[in-house]
Amino acid sequence: MIDCSVVNAGTSVSLVQQCDIVGNGALRMLTPFRYPNGAQIDLFLEEREPLLGTFILSDLGQTTSYLLDLQVKPWASNKRRQIIEDVCRSLDVQWRGGRFQIELEGSDVAQLSPCMMRLAQACIRVSDLSFSARIWSAGSFRDELEEFFHSIELNYEQDPTEPGKRGQEIKFDFRVFGESSQSLVQSLSSSSTSSAHSISLEAFSRWYDLGAEKPGGPKHVTVIDESNDVFKDADVSRLSRLSSVIWFPAEQDQLIAGLSA
Repeated sequence: MIDCSVVNAGTSVSLVQQCDIVGNGALRMLTPFRYPNGAQIDLFLEEREPLLGTFILSDLGQTTSYLLDLQVKPWASNKRRQIIEDVCRSLDVQWRGGRFQIELEGSDVAQLSPCMMRLAQACIRVSDLSFSARIWSAGSFRDELEEFFHSIELNYEQDPTEPGKRGQEIKFDFRVFGESSQSLVQSLSSSSTSSAHSISLEAFSRWYDLGAEKPGGPKHVTVIDESNDVFKDADVSRLSRLSSVIWFPAEQDQLIAGLSA
């Protein structure tokens, strides 16, 4: 059974401002490190295999919960997952079941401070995704989509234009060249319901002004960022009347099949 004497022996006093035992028997250590909203970061030390003297130092999933409370899903896009994987790799931290953790041997507990520093740094860097979610715009999602096209070696051009029904030029995000067809692609991304509604209407207007798909003409494809659950069913249904609607990255296989054909 571990108690706070382990912490007192293995860390500098400044890294643990408070220590107690929580319901599952883990030690909760209140650190001076903070999430972006000012809340202090708790780290937890649990015995993994008492007979073998192995331990787990983790955030007990609190960093992931912090992001989810802000409607930021860490696993929702390839870019976010890559950022988290890079953070974990650089700090030698694991991300398992939504928890950030470090596996320790008994001898490591005697020198707990460096491990706490690494884990707290990982929590801070990952929690900064909350800032990125506010800054990332539709343009960023478009960049992610372009990276995806490049990674699967699709031929495409940016900002293509097509003549509308009244002769006006209508601009889209991409024109993708498949084996025997072309596709016009419009990407949609938003972090708020009101903004999602506005850009959905704008995209619908573009497809409407372009007119229905013509035999031999380019396919109409709307790709929606699924990172935030902000797009209304009515808006998505309206878009689906004039274009194929794909949620990315959940339906990326369907997107690949449609664009590469």
